[in-house]
Amino acid sequence: MWRKKKADGLALASEVCECRQKGKGLKFSDPEAKKIRMECSKLQGENWGKIIKDKTQEDAFNKKLNECTAEMIDAMNTQ
Repeated sequence: MWRKKKADGLALASEVCECRQKGKGLKFSDPEAKKIRMECSKLQGENWGKIIKDKTQEDAFNKKLNECTAEMIDAMNTQ
């Protein structure tokens, strides 16, 4: 019997982080930056839906997202 592959919270969060990197260096008010934020927000919601109710994967997802968010904030503060 074929079983559905278990979703990987870390990999799914990494996808979101990579998406967010596309907006790096753009001004917040830049229309392209807004488009990227919307795209990444949608991806984050979709990816979260793949792991919801799997506490281990939720924790891995959140930990990775928090790390990449902190990295981006640090990068903005050093510009």
